[in-house]
Amino acid sequence: MRIQKEEKGTRLIPEYQKYIATVGEEDKDRLVFLSLLIPSWESVDNYTEIDESEAERIKKAKAAAHGSVEYPEMEVNQSLSLMTLKINDMQLTDAQALQYKNLYPKWETFINGKLEKDYKVLYDDKLYKVKQTIETVLENQPPSIDTAALYEEINEKNQGTSEDPIPYNNNMELFAGKYYSQNGVTYKCTRNTEQPVYQDLSALVGIYVEKVEE
Repeated sequence: MRIQKEEKGTRLIPEYQKYIATVGEEDKDRLVFLSLLIPSWESVDNYTEIDESEAERIKKAKAAAHGSVEYPEMEVNQSLSLMTLKINDMQLTDAQALQYKNLYPKWETFINGKLEKDYKVLYDDKLYKVKQTIETVLENQPPSIDTAALYEEINEKNQGTSEDPIPYNNNMELFAGKYYSQNGVTYKCTRNTEQPVYQDLSALVGIYVEKVEE
C-alpha cells in the first residue's frame, strides 16, 4: 500500500490488483476502496491492503448479512458519472488505470476544452495519457500516431522477456534489455530511448534495437 501525503489529507493507494479495506471489524461491516483519501489526523493503521480473494470474501459476507441490494439504474449511472469526474484525481498507476479504463472520461468530451498534463482519457476503447497540457483540444487531432507528441497510449503490461515481449505501438519509450514485438518479429532493445519513439522497430535496428533470431 502506497501512502501519499496531500494538502487535504493522506491518500492510500493499493498495489496492482489489490484494494484498501478497513480493519478490526467483521467482514460484513468492513468497507473496501479502490483508493482512499483520509483526514490527516486519522491513523493509516485503520486500513489495510487486501487482495481480490479477500475483497470477494467481504462482498459475500455483506450479501449474506444484508441480502442482495438492487440499485435503481439512475443511481448507478449517477455513481459512474461521479467516478468519471473524480478518477483522474486518484493518481492510479498505469496498471491500475487499465483495470478501470472504462471509467475514464472520453476524449470527445474535452473537444474545444482544456486537457491537463498526465490526465488519462479514453478514445476508441484505448486509454491514453496526456503528455503535455493542451489549451484547446481540436476535434481533428484525436489520440493517434499523428498526435504522439500529445498523447501516449497506456498498454497492458507484458513482462518484456523473449517469451513475453511487449507489443510495440509506434508511440512508446524503449528500455535496454527489454524485448518488443511488431509484425510478428521480436526485437531486443540495446539502449534506452529516454523518450517515446514513433518509427517501426525495423527502422531502429542498429540504433536502439536488434532483431532476435528465431
